[in-house]
Amino acid sequence: MLQRANFLTHYIRNVPTYVVLVAPPIVLLSIFVFLKTWLIVNRQETLELVLIILLFLGIVFSTFLGIIINQLITHPIRRLNQAASEIAQGHLEKRVPVTGMRELATLAEAFNVMAAQLEDSFLTLAQRESRLQEAQRLAHIGYWERNLVTETALWSDELYRIFGLSPTDSLTKEGFLQCVHPEDHWHVEQAIYLTIHQQQPYDVEYRLIRPTGEVRHVHTLGRVVYDQHDKPLYLIGSTQDITQQKQAEIALREAEARYRSIFENALEGIFQSSLDGHYIAVNPALARIYGYTSPDALMSQLTNIAKQLYVNPQRRIEFIQALQKSDEIIDFESDVYKVDGTIIWISEYVRACRDTQGRLLYYEGIVTDITERKRTEEQLKRYAYHDVLTGLPNRVKFIEALQQAINHRQQDSNYTFAVLFLDLDRFKLVNDSLGHLIGDKLLIEVSNRLKDCVHAHDIIARFGGDEFLVLLTNIKSQQEVSRTARRIYQLLTQPFMIDNQEVFTSTSIGIALSTLGGTEPSDFLRNADLALFQAKSQGMGRYEIFNTNMHTKSLARLQLETDLRRSLERQEFEVYYQPIIHLESQQICGFEALLRWQHPTRGMISPLEFIPLAEETGLITTIGCWVLYQACTQVKIWQAEFPQLYPLTMSVNLSAKQFLQPNLLDQIEQTIIATNCERTHLKLELTESVLMNNAVTISQTLTQIRQLGMQLSIDDFGTGYSSLSYLHRFPLNTLKIDRSFISTLAGSNEHLAIVQTIITLAHNLNMDVTAEGVETPEQMAILRELKCEQAQGYLFAKPMNVKDTNLLLEHAHQTALLGKPMQWGFSSETPLSIV
Repeated sequence: MLQRANFLTHYIRNVPTYVVLVAPPIVLLSIFVFLKTWLIVNRQETLELVLIILLFLGIVFSTFLGIIINQLITHPIRRLNQAASEIAQGHLEKRVPVTGMRELATLAEAFNVMAAQLEDSFLTLAQRESRLQEAQRLAHIGYWERNLVTETALWSDELYRIFGLSPTDSLTKEGFLQCVHPEDHWHVEQAIYLTIHQQQPYDVEYRLIRPTGEVRHVHTLGRVVYDQHDKPLYLIGSTQDITQQKQAEIALREAEARYRSIFENALEGIFQSSLDGHYIAVNPALARIYGYTSPDALMSQLTNIAKQLYVNPQRRIEFIQALQKSDEIIDFESDVYKVDGTIIWISEYVRACRDTQGRLLYYEGIVTDITERKRTEEQLKRYAYHDVLTGLPNRVKFIEALQQAINHRQQDSNYTFAVLFLDLDRFKLVNDSLGHLIGDKLLIEVSNRLKDCVHAHDIIARFGGDEFLVLLTNIKSQQEVSRTARRIYQLLTQPFMIDNQEVFTSTSIGIALSTLGGTEPSDFLRNADLALFQAKSQGMGRYEIFNTNMHTKSLARLQLETDLRRSLERQEFEVYYQPIIHLESQQICGFEALLRWQHPTRGMISPLEFIPLAEETGLITTIGCWVLYQACTQVKIWQAEFPQLYPLTMSVNLSAKQFLQPNLLDQIEQTIIATNCERTHLKLELTESVLMNNAVTISQTLTQIRQLGMQLSIDDFGTGYSSLSYLHRFPLNTLKIDRSFISTLAGSNEHLAIVQTIITLAHNLNMDVTAEGVETPEQMAILRELKCEQAQGYLFAKPMNVKDTNLLLEHAHQTALLGKPMQWGFSSETPLSIV
């Protein structure tokens, strides 16, 4: 049908419409002229009219026929021609009406079918071309074609994008080579030459440089198209942008290099091992850990991991079982053999490697040598339970052993044990005089001697400092414990030879027996400590066995300490004042401030009971500041109320801890300023033992106190070290003779001589003397004869509160106004009767 249409349109498409309409009348007219001529020649006039009529009818018929032909044939053919032209121009949607003759209508229908098929084909082709372009874009593949005759080129859109060019850019060979990286020019040209002239495949990778300067990697494949004479016509092919692939390859190579570097240079061992127990790959570090010369040597010699490596082959089985559960093991610690047979500790991190189907292929992991860590852990564990210096068990270890003994006794009432708490006597003196190094060596020697005093099943521990603990187990009697304590004491009192020098010490021991009860280790330690305190308080160098009375006293002491801490807040303290008498004039020249504690339930508590506790707890510094303030305030009041009396002084005792306070001078200065007390009327007293124990520090403090204008007095002289050579080193004003010398002054020539010597020494050192504890007129008379300046004691007055002291001062004031001396201890009207 398409061929018939082409035939008709070839001959009819150029025939004008007027030719179709005029041609039949012209033909009839020509026939008419021919017949007319024939009639004229033959003189047929009758037929002429008939001929004219026929001619007219012929013309009409031929015109009508021409119109029909034009409508049925010419117009449809022209529409077909016009539609074909529009389709050829790309208007694939063009269609023609199905009209005219049957054959032409059939031709029109065939034409429309053909047009529809052509449109579908073009749409399908366009879609495929679009998909192809999209595929090229996604794959970064561009198509190209180079005419080897004209040296022109055809590129796809994707290829333009790959090169970073636009379709308007030149596509000559020179333009292409300008895009190629200079280092790859020769490589590309050589490939083109070999492809064209030697018919080798065109397969080349190179770098190109985009106009922006960006470098891309591409891979080009191509072939040559030849004519029938084997002359090359075209070079066609495709180019793929492989930059990402190249970057991935580079990154992969770098990663592999890094992995290889890590593998080769890692400090930890890295390995892969097979399922049957031999190494597939190992790094040098693993070879070093196991003591082999190289990885190859390790893999060739260590062929059975379970038997050759692990000290305990069972660990390999446990290793496999753990991996089967979780495919990963972290910190799997084992002791293993090195190649030389030495044992080290390792920690393994291992995982099971499987394929995509989950089949186990091999194991890989990391090995760390933790031998040093294990040694450190063992040392730390030992340090946790043993004393570093002596090597003895420490407190923690001892408490564990003591708990076991307690548990044993709870199960067996016949089982008894004892805890001995030892404290070396005067160990601080050894440290201070000979140095801590000698002190440490002494502790070591003491621990060695203690081991000789007990059985092997007994426990000796260092509790801390110079304190030791002994746990005597399975003892038979209290006498056995006492024998052990005496043996310890006897051995420790023997001299120690340390660095060619004899060192002496002794020990005090507190003993707690299991027979006295106790359910916790702390109970026995507390009881032994209480017994130790009792032993040391009775003179040291002895042992004491705990009894319940000690615990009762301890609880009372603890309650006393609690009450003592609250006493200042509750205003339970009160300062009592004992007058100091000027022996020559018999007048009151001063007072000594003495602290008293009025307990709400126990009444008046002796200073001998609570002052040592205050010093031990450190409360003495706060209490001492309070006493100093009260005393300075009171003496200022009395000086104002009784101006006729001898200028009164106030003596205040300071403890050793107060003297060692770095802010002592500031506290004293602030108190004087706050009370407006005259500095010269304040006399600070300290004991002889304070001077001797802290000579250098105390000397500096005393000098600073004297520079501030205050007086200094040494209390209870003669009861301490009594080192007379030390006296001249301290800036003292007054020496107070202890009452123990005064009480026997009248009946002991020795004490009389000592007192006389002390007074003479003090005067030679420009000090005055105060005698304490004067109770009889005879004592006072002797002291006056010995030129002792001042005295205090019950002969004159007991320590009194402020109210009673005011009465005494009022009496002394009235006596002074009368110009009479005070009479002490001779009649009922003396101040003694007032108290």
